[in-house]
Amino acid sequence: IVDPFSGSASTGAAVLELGQGRRYVGIEREERFCQLSTTRLSSILSATDAEPSGSPGKRKRTAAAVGKR
Repeated sequence: IVDPFSGSASTGAAVLELGQGRRYVGIEREERFCQLSTTRLSSILSATDAEPSGSPGKRKRTAAAVGKR
């Protein structure tokens, strides 16, 4: 799912919490929203990684933040 105006990454949070094998790409130009969404998505990923594994078809999720160039 591509979100060209991701803001605080509400769409990304929903994608990660549903965990149905979808991927998320958020695009945001405001630095404060980039920091906010990175923190928000990282906390969701940490909580998801703490859950017991064993569900078939689940793959490890990763997140990356890209800053201004």
